[in-house]
Amino acid sequence: MQITWLETDLFTVGLGFLMLSMGLTLTFEDFRRHLRNPWTVGIGFLAQYLIKPLLGFFIAMVRDNAYGYEY
Repeated sequence: MQITWLETDLFTVGLGFLMLSMGLTLTFEDFRRHLRNPWTVGIGFLAQYLIKPLLGFFIAMVRDNAYGYEY
């Protein structure tokens, strides 16, 4: 059995490092640009919490029905 860094706590540390490094590249102009066009943040919010989960649910329903499973 081979253990990779994805199966250990190194994944969490690596993801945290990537998120921190992306956040450090932001400038005040980036925030000003989003405050001028708040609808872009709203669309991203809707996509993250409404469109993606519904799309995943419908894809799962289609795949389950294709294999003959009943609910």
